[in-house]
Amino acid sequence: MTASLSDRFMRRLPETARRAVDCFAAEVPYYGMLPREILDGEITEFTKQHFRIFARVMLEARPPTEDEFAVAILAASRRAQEDIPLPAILAVYNVAARVGIETLRELASPDEADEVLAVSVQLQRYLQLLLPAVAAAYLEERQGLYSATSEARRDLFDALIKGTPWREAAERASVTLALAYNVLFLYMPEPAANTVVARLRAHRVQDIVDQYAREPVLTSLDGRGGIVLLPAVGKVEALLPLFSEVAGGAVTVGVSDANDPGEIADAAEEARELALLALKLGRVAGAYRLSDLLLEYQITRPGRARDLLAAAVQPLAAHPHLQQALSAYLQHEHGRQLAAKSLHVHPNTLDYRLRRVAELTGLDPAQPSAARTLAAALLAVKAR
Repeated sequence: MTASLSDRFMRRLPETARRAVDCFAAEVPYYGMLPREILDGEITEFTKQHFRIFARVMLEARPPTEDEFAVAILAASRRAQEDIPLPAILAVYNVAARVGIETLRELASPDEADEVLAVSVQLQRYLQLLLPAVAAAYLEERQGLYSATSEARRDLFDALIKGTPWREAAERASVTLALAYNVLFLYMPEPAANTVVARLRAHRVQDIVDQYAREPVLTSLDGRGGIVLLPAVGKVEALLPLFSEVAGGAVTVGVSDANDPGEIADAAEEARELALLALKLGRVAGAYRLSDLLLEYQITRPGRARDLLAAAVQPLAAHPHLQQALSAYLQHEHGRQLAAKSLHVHPNTLDYRLRRVAELTGLDPAQPSAARTLAAALLAVKAR
């Protein structure tokens, strides 16, 4: 390719990449299931990078260098981790090659027709070298994912979470466990649109925690979140913005500390309960430790006491407006004016509703001891 035609191609690069990605979505079924933001983001940037390499190789009439090959090989490994089928990956390379030649034909003058034909032949040789390397890298990564070591890591995670003997699995997985862990239960509120997006989410969260810990982290993740056994190396709250970026919105994380691998099972259960409790109580998204929900956690433990507490406000179940009035009154620390304002009612209306609460439950919200019982009862109802 001459420098003149190469320059014109590079100036058209953003448009060509977008055109190629649109063809991926239209012609390769797997890529058609991806959300537009992924196609317009990561996939488009990767396509631009490949077109730059293609133009440089065509201009200099040579095979790709090792560094240029490395771009495709690294991408193939990542696609293998994300469970993208190999036929889909090979298909998009061929689609991109076709779009590249179509663009050159549009840019070329009649006198450059032979040049475009020569580039087409050279491109076939380029793909002849590139595609086997991509396939080999993909298959090698897939084999690694399902190797004996990977199976041992899964067995190790299961043993730690279930509280069963884990040392043998750790030896088979060649994993030296940390002295202490932050056990996370991550909940992403927006469900993944499909299985493709769910896998991408899980892999991105895995990348985040691996980079944070600077080592592969034991996890069990899907499109809604999951459990992360994070070596205690810093403040896990720093990960919240990164998790939120993956989820496309704020996330809720339960956090419990394990000072020994033998404590991980209990910590995982506690982290899960904390995340779910924060969600049930309508708390803002964020990271929650036991110290953040100490009273709420204790009051909402399953058992006869919780059931009796919930029964205390059972008469209000048929009167949602009375339960709302009680909640607002307690939430605003018995402040009548603020509670009434939050409900958009007159303070006298609030007083009437609170008197009805007292009549139905036998507990007067205006009395401190009764108010404490009512507050605990509302927590018990939300927990159930």
